[in-house]
This record gives sequence, C-alpha cells and structure tokens, in this order.
Amino acid sequence: MKSTFATLCLAACSVVFCSCGMNPPAPDQHTSQPKESKIGKSNYKVSVRTDGGDIKNFETALVHRMYYKPAELDALKHDWPDSFSKQLKGTPEFDTLGKLMGVRIVATSGASSKEMLGFKLGDLITAAGTTHIGSLDQLDTVLSDLSAKRQASITLVRNGQPHKILYYLEKH
Repeated sequence: MKSTFATLCLAACSVVFCSCGMNPPAPDQHTSQPKESKIGKSNYKVSVRTDGGDIKNFETALVHRMYYKPAELDALKHDWPDSFSKQLKGTPEFDTLGKLMGVRIVATSGASSKEMLGFKLGDLITAAGTTHIGSLDQLDTVLSDLSAKRQASITLVRNGQPHKILYYLEKH
C-alpha cells in the first residue's frame, strides 16, 4: 500500500514537472510590458474636460499670449477707462443659483485685438489674475499687474471652453 502511494506521488510529480518545462512563456502569452495600443505606446489616453464634458476640439489653443511694448501699455493706461468702455460693453452674468459668474462681452467696436486686451464678442470674463470679475471696470488690475509685475492674466470662457490670456510687457 505504501509503495503504491509512493508510486502515485512519483508519477504525479513527474507529470507536473515534465509538463512545466524550463522554456520561458511565449511572447504572446505573458509579457511584463503592456501591449502597444492603437493610441500609442501606453495603455492610457489623456482627455481634456470642462464642466464634466469633453472638449470637442482639443487642438484649439486654450492659452493665448499677448505681448505689449511699454509705449502701448502707457497708451492703454492713459486712455483707461474712457476708450476701453467705448470699445467693449459687458453685462454681469449669473448662474442658475444667482451666483455671479463673470462679465459677458455683449458689444465690441472695431478696435484692434490689442486695444481690447484680446477679448472677443461673447467672451465670459471670470477673473483677472486672482480677482473675480463682476464688471469691466475691474480689468484695470490687468494694467496695474502688467506695469508692476511685467505680466498679468485673464481667465475667461470662450465658446463654452475655458481660456487663459497671458499678458507680457516686453523689455525696452
């Protein structure tokens, strides 16, 4: 009886060891590297979202840069706010709960993009730097930041997508 049990154990072990073999697994069975996907060499993809929805055209520029010469900045500051209020008209916009979201540009003149600080009709300006915007008069922080720090920024929503305009003061 003991010899039969020992024989069975020996037979089972030889079957297990012979079937395992010493060969490494075939490349298609197991690999430590992730398989190459159609997206690229990794198994993930990046998506850009706003308000819980995908941005339809992720190739659009969401960050805009504007460069001003010191003379251009001086002209803007000299005419501020009279000429600016003639070039842009804005109305406060509120969300469904009555909370102020920002100022919507509702009318523009034929002024250049630089004179209008890069704004377009329909833009919803939400912040200048770290200041939440409730009226166009508050945009003077852009000019003061540009003078003092040589850079400033605006956050806005354009065509339903978040945008950032970065302003820089060029060196003499």
